[in-house]
Amino acid sequence: MKKLLLLFLVLLCSLTAWTAQRSPEEALSIARSFFMQSSGAVTRNAGDIQLVTVSNDLLKSVSTRSVEGTAFYIYNYEQSAYVIVSGDDRMKPVLGYSDNGSFITENLPVNILGWLELYNAAYAELGNGEKAVTEPKLLTKTSFPASVSPLLGNICWD
Repeated sequence: MKKLLLLFLVLLCSLTAWTAQRSPEEALSIARSFFMQSSGAVTRNAGDIQLVTVSNDLLKSVSTRSVEGTAFYIYNYEQSAYVIVSGDDRMKPVLGYSDNGSFITENLPVNILGWLELYNAAYAELGNGEKAVTEPKLLTKTSFPASVSPLLGNICWD
């Protein structure tokens, strides 16, 4: 029984060794797969997909400087779409995307930077020994009401 418990503890401790930082090549592969699935294209040239930026280059605030590694990679596809790929395999592979327009790093709105800093903070928590990031239950709701009553009620505009 003690040997079995010891084996279980060794296996449990080694699970963290199986998690890893995604390499730029791995992130590119995820981006390519995502663009292939979202557009239905059979083939995709690697030259069509370009790395725009990584978390370390984009986020230069005091709170993000101490984070080691790359929290996310952002790839554009021919200036017509982009995808944000996580930098750690304990996070979901695709963090965000747009199927039109490209990601431009100059003059990003404050809300987008704040959103990306939250991803960076989640990545930092993973480095501190936290468990894998799970999606909140509110975002995984699968059934919605058939109708919603008007927000303003029966207001008449005479």
